[in-house]
Amino acid sequence: SRGIVFVPAGDYLLTSSIEPKAGVKILCEGKGTKFLAGTNSMSMISHTGAAGSPPVNEFFFEIEGGWFVPNGKTSVTAIEFIGGEVGVSRLSNIILKDMYISAMATGINMQNCANIDVSNVFMTACTVGYKQEDCTDVDLINVKAQNGSSYGFYIIGTSGSPGTAYDEGFRGTNISTNGQAVGFRADNQDWIQLSNSSFTTCSILPGDFN
Repeated sequence: SRGIVFVPAGDYLLTSSIEPKAGVKILCEGKGTKFLAGTNSMSMISHTGAAGSPPVNEFFFEIEGGWFVPNGKTSVTAIEFIGGEVGVSRLSNIILKDMYISAMATGINMQNCANIDVSNVFMTACTVGYKQEDCTDVDLINVKAQNGSSYGFYIIGTSGSPGTAYDEGFRGTNISTNGQAVGFRADNQDWIQLSNSSFTTCSILPGDFN
């Protein structure tokens, strides 16, 4: 069964990571729900899957709303999902929407995940805005990153190598950067589709595809 955890408006100081459970939605009261980092080098909301034989796949994670700030701490990641084993034990059906993320080392980090939907997310002054590695079937809609010192969107894959995610792909609709050092970078993807997207005022380069 699926459930909902409602987090009302207020300031929440996190001294350790919130670990979302498969099948449970975290519902925040918009930007009024503010999460503040309590330690350096933490991931504020984080789930890491387990490896195993047979494969351990986990399904249905959803976070809606929330404002994430580092609160003076360093090397902080706002949201992170990591599957247990590349291309084998994965996290799937991940929905993130209606968020505001500021001044993080990494805004959103995804590794070894599938069927990701991220929408209506604004990231400002994050070193790296959105990053994914060895993920498949990813959709970003209305996601913006601005004024960070590295990549706005960094898409990493190892297409064609044994044991990695198959059909690594990324679709971006109305995604944009303004003032990031690099707007968009993608390495080793089976496919990429961008529409109505722009990467402007980049100090190094707008886009890089390898």
